Amino acid sequence: MKFLIALGGLVAVKNSPIFKNKLTRAGLKSVYYDTADFLLQRGGISLRVRHIEGAFIQTVKRLAGLGLFDRDEWESNITGERPDPSAWAETPVPSILGDRGVHTLAPVFSTVVQRTIRLWKAKTSLIEISLDQGELVAGDFCEPIEDVELELKKGKVTDLFSVARRLGADAILKLSFDSNAKRGYRLIGQERSTDTHASRCCRKTVLGWRQRQGDERR
Repeated sequence: MKFLIALGGLVAVKNSPIFKNKLTRAGLKSVYYDTADFLLQRGGISLRVRHIEGAFIQTVKRLAGLGLFDRDEWESNITGERPDPSAWAETPVPSILGDRGVHTLAPVFSTVVQRTIRLWKAKTSLIEISLDQGELVAGDFCEPIEDVELELKKGKVTDLFSVARRLGADAILKLSFDSNAKRGYRLIGQERSTDTHASRCCRKTVLGWRQRQGDERR
């Protein structure tokens, strides 16, 4: 379950008792790949390579069709920032790409976020609660990312809803069914926009992320 944080509600979420202790934090940059004619998107697939703490993780996702909160997902560690065909062999990607090779894939948009994670135990359930702050970047355009995501690692869905209600009591949250991939493809459709403030905002975020990565390597 993903919730968008209402304007001005970020402080309230951060001050929630849920995010008071036992937290882990990480900087994430995720790059989404597709062909020039968006073949993967048209096949209901997203392909992402995420850089986190010096590691690269490739993820293929599609809507499973079993419910609004269910998605098929294939995740693999890879050795570099470019997609690795050997890691998607058991996914729908080969059947969608057909004879097209990995060289036909290019970055189409990316996300740069700072993630705060809390593992919440409720009786026999374990729920991962992630608070993301950052931006979705597509060329010269961007939009802010301020959301909370709840993932049921094990246990009962009712416990997941209980945590969601608890967060909702601390801040105004809006349930969202749009993945970052869907938001990114929608943003690409705004390429005729003249919102120059957005482009300045994006460049600042990306440069800040690169600076942090350089500091970590030193």
